[in-house]
Amino acid sequence: MAKLKTLKQSLKKQVKKEEKEAKEAKEVKPTNPPRHERLKVNRLASPDQPIRVRILGPTEIFVSEDVKSLQVNLPDGKMSINRRYASVIERLKEGEIKLNLAYPSSSGSGQEKRYQISSGWLITSHNLCEILVKSCKES
Repeated sequence: MAKLKTLKQSLKKQVKKEEKEAKEAKEVKPTNPPRHERLKVNRLASPDQPIRVRILGPTEIFVSEDVKSLQVNLPDGKMSINRRYASVIERLKEGEIKLNLAYPSSSGSGQEKRYQISSGWLITSHNLCEILVKSCKES
């Protein structure tokens, strides 16, 4: 009789354990914060904060620089982007872009860098400017 009681108790414990595991498996624990917390809009950047420019290819990052301003070629003309520029997405034409560096190098290379790029896309938001192209060469 005592054996039967012990067996019943162990079965009850096992059933409770399995129910608990099944309940935990059903509960999906979010790995990321809720959507409303992920999409918070950043306040405007300081007027002194430079623009971070990244020229990105399909498999590599060609350039990552802090600049005061940059000039790009659009299909309908040239466009200059300064600090705290509005968020835009633009199509780029093949040609030269100019970067006015925020922190010029001490090697005397000047305050401006020029790059030859293929056609692509320009995405600007919150002092981050990403240029998506297939090729980029310093000129």
